[in-house]
Amino acid sequence: MPLVSVVLPTFNRAATIERAVRSVLAQTFDDLELIVVDDGSTDDTAERIAAFEDVRLRYVKLEKNGGAAAARNVGIGEARGKWVAFQDSDDEWLSEKLEMQMKRLAETGYSACYCGRVVYGLGEKFQRGYSGVAYIPDVEPGDVVEGDILPTLVRTNLMANTQLVVARDKLIEAGLYDVTFGNNQDWDIVIRLAKLTKFAFVDEPMVIAFISHDSISKNLNTARGTKLKIVAKHEDLFRAHPKQLSTHYYHAALVANRHGEREEANTLFRSALKTNALNMRAWAAFLASKCGVKVPRFN
Repeated sequence: MPLVSVVLPTFNRAATIERAVRSVLAQTFDDLELIVVDDGSTDDTAERIAAFEDVRLRYVKLEKNGGAAAARNVGIGEARGKWVAFQDSDDEWLSEKLEMQMKRLAETGYSACYCGRVVYGLGEKFQRGYSGVAYIPDVEPGDVVEGDILPTLVRTNLMANTQLVVARDKLIEAGLYDVTFGNNQDWDIVIRLAKLTKFAFVDEPMVIAFISHDSISKNLNTARGTKLKIVAKHEDLFRAHPKQLSTHYYHAALVANRHGEREEANTLFRSALKTNALNMRAWAAFLASKCGVKVPRFN
């Protein structure tokens, strides 16, 4: 049995799937299997996967598209390894990713580990010397990035699925991925996992993500809805941190305002102020929104 099962969901990504698969099969840690879950693709994904001659690769074809979360759950069900990692069909791993993460898991004894990620195409964000790219996680002073990361997860999501390696039994205990989520499904599963285990961290950019400006702006409104859904789903956790909760309502309100949803924006601004009456940014934005002003993009 392989020690690590890598689950890669894909849908009509024939143009990038080979790069993603190749980066998994080229890992220096080779005690793995790669499960490609084709979520109903209609392009030549199957032919491109068939070209790989590697016994560690398994291809699972789903007849109907059910979304990335459902495809990941299928992959977890197929997994034979003690540990599960996730790859995306348009991302790339550096060759030592799994080796470094498995080493850190052994050192800490934790049941989950994540690593850094660089993202191309997020605009004018420069950190840690990576010119023209963003380094994830984007932490602030006081944020806990290893061990009990639950308090930090109240403020922000620390990782995408591609950065995560986790014990399969913990995934099952957490309840797998919530198929009702589009965006932020990674944030939801990580919150649930953080209630069960501490997280190890490899502070190196071992994942390369490629995201276009169009896809970021297009998903902002969807992300607003799923963020509010996460807040509702984990209400007790977020209610225990009113300043952070107020900030989430404020950001969601700004997105609604930018999309011309004035009534929804004002309702969310009120929620932000009800949660934290000292949120001065929310007060200023709320008054501007009440006057019909499009509030400037948040920072």
